[in-house]
Amino acid sequence: MDRETRFQAEVEDIDRALQEGRIDENAATALREGAMADYDRAGYTWWKVLGGMVTVVAVMILVFQLLSSR
Repeated sequence: MDRETRFQAEVEDIDRALQEGRIDENAATALREGAMADYDRAGYTWWKVLGGMVTVVAVMILVFQLLSSR
């Protein structure tokens, strides 16, 4: 399940619980905000991984150049 589908399903579950009276409006708002935060965080994960990999490679190149120049 992709993150868009997962987010939509979670929001639908929250709305259903609100309509059935299992949660109040404040809880529904907090749960929706949490779902949106999870959705936003999931989108940036790959960029962080890619940035970390680029940083590691750059440091390895610098260390190799420093060691080979001696």
